[in-house]
Amino acid sequence: MTFTSKGVSICDQPAFVQAEDARDTQIAPQQNDASSETEQWSEMELAVREVIAKIAKISPEEVTKSSRLVDLGVDSISAIKLSSLLRGKGFFKLGVSDIIKAGSVNGIVAARQSQTPHEQLTNGQSESAVDGVVRKKGFKADDYGLSEDDVEKILPATAGQVYLLNTWLASKGEIFYPEFKYRLMGASTIDKLQDAWNALLEKHAILRTTFVATSDADMPFLQLVLKSSNSQVITDRDHVIAEQPLAHLIAEQSDNGLNVGLKIHHALYDAVSLPLLMNNLERLLRDTEVKVPQIEYSDYLSLSVSEQAISQQRDFWTSYLKDCQTPQLVMSSSPNHRRIEAFDPTSLILPPHSESALRKRGVNIQSLFFASYAKWYANSTSAESDIVLGIYLANRSHMDDLSFLAAPTLNVVPLRVRQPSTTNLVDVAKQVQNDLQIISTAPNAQVGLWQVDQWTGVKVDTFVNFLKLPDSSSEEEGEKAVTSNGQAEDVSIEEVESGRQTEARYNVHEPASVREEFSPPKELQQNRVAGSYLVSPSYPLKSCKRLVTGEERRRLTFAQPSLDIEATVKDGMLAVGVFGYERMCSIDVAKGIIGDVAREIGGFFEA
Repeated sequence: MTFTSKGVSICDQPAFVQAEDARDTQIAPQQNDASSETEQWSEMELAVREVIAKIAKISPEEVTKSSRLVDLGVDSISAIKLSSLLRGKGFFKLGVSDIIKAGSVNGIVAARQSQTPHEQLTNGQSESAVDGVVRKKGFKADDYGLSEDDVEKILPATAGQVYLLNTWLASKGEIFYPEFKYRLMGASTIDKLQDAWNALLEKHAILRTTFVATSDADMPFLQLVLKSSNSQVITDRDHVIAEQPLAHLIAEQSDNGLNVGLKIHHALYDAVSLPLLMNNLERLLRDTEVKVPQIEYSDYLSLSVSEQAISQQRDFWTSYLKDCQTPQLVMSSSPNHRRIEAFDPTSLILPPHSESALRKRGVNIQSLFFASYAKWYANSTSAESDIVLGIYLANRSHMDDLSFLAAPTLNVVPLRVRQPSTTNLVDVAKQVQNDLQIISTAPNAQVGLWQVDQWTGVKVDTFVNFLKLPDSSSEEEGEKAVTSNGQAEDVSIEEVESGRQTEARYNVHEPASVREEFSPPKELQQNRVAGSYLVSPSYPLKSCKRLVTGEERRRLTFAQPSLDIEATVKDGMLAVGVFGYERMCSIDVAKGIIGDVAREIGGFFEA
């Protein structure tokens, strides 16, 4: 998957009380309490209503005291901006997770007045907690050929990083290690770029991070933060190889400045952190202040590494996926390794009334898209049972200031969709929307797919990503960087548009030679959990006649497949991409997926 500094790009190939049984957990439907709505609004309630209306892009009068945020289209990403705007009112200090849990004007005001905001560990407590887990396992730098003097920190890899590393290794380096291209404008040289790059490496530990496989089933990968990096700006791209750390800057002189490429592994960035890193690099080139958030990576990691958190994850996911057979497609033994990519940036033009139509039915466009694809998947496999999709979570709402952390929080988790082939689209979307609220809470959202496999036997063979990024604040949009002397300097880093975001394409790619030559870093070769990730090519979808379930799937001696479906809404249009291998999905079938999903969603707006 590929993201850009300016927004979202579909990838080359490939951003609540828990019930005993999560399958029976439902979020209460929206109720309009007539007596509540006729009461006079307090100053605090009016302030909350005004901000919610701004985020939802509706009039304040459309927001009642009991309107659910999710029904107004305010999801976890939108809630980041909502939290920021509420803080701007001067009397709100609720975190994003508190706002999501509160869920309405009434809930937000009650949470604020009760003064019970989400508690989180201090930086020191988080680091100590994470360090204690690593030490308990006995992991040391010299176990991996590094001196203790060279390593600043040893951290567990996040569940999302484990997924990305496994997928990259299984594809023999073909995916999840992209190069982003920029143009550096203004008075700058390669020497100045090297100085700024060195400063960026010093400020952001993620760019000095290496990964090692541990052969440990509980903590299969570690991230080792080096105290220093000798990464040089490369001027000969032929020498860019898959070495660690997996971040390299490439520069070429041109008549209009410098052409800059950032080759970086997806385990080191996500859709939120990449623009932050490039913004910081631009600031350093301008000799301006780089804002460093109070939150550390250890704070995020502390949400999921404790025994209590893991026990909570196990209880939730074993309950949520109980008795789930997860039908999957039988794959082919054909040696064909050709990749397919189908992308339509205008698969559906959303009608002007789309937002009001969604609010009226109590669903959002993300859940509607998930439901539409779930119906296609179930119908294409003749599955009348539940199905499981892998969904991408941004995980930026669990703690204050996570939206400013320049390190990846992305993860992929299972979503159970109940009998989509025999359930109407709106009911499927509502079920998905309710489940997403439960799944997206910490620590549920930090589970690893290898853990889900160990606990439940459930594997995922199709991944769905609905991309949405947080809005920039008005302060950030209007800010003009100045030098330490107070003078504005005309230096900027601009992304080089390739047209991949705007041009339709239906391509079949021959296997790259790197598949045969690829040799992963030796530190990553002892991968204990590779079998939990279904990433290999498969049988063409149109030719699949039966499903594999339960013990039959476990007896297969070859890896199962995965297929990536990605979508975003931009300028009132739904863009959809399908990415995989021809052995699993022909280009014609990929076109069919895009068309069928678009028609399903279009039918919703025509009803």
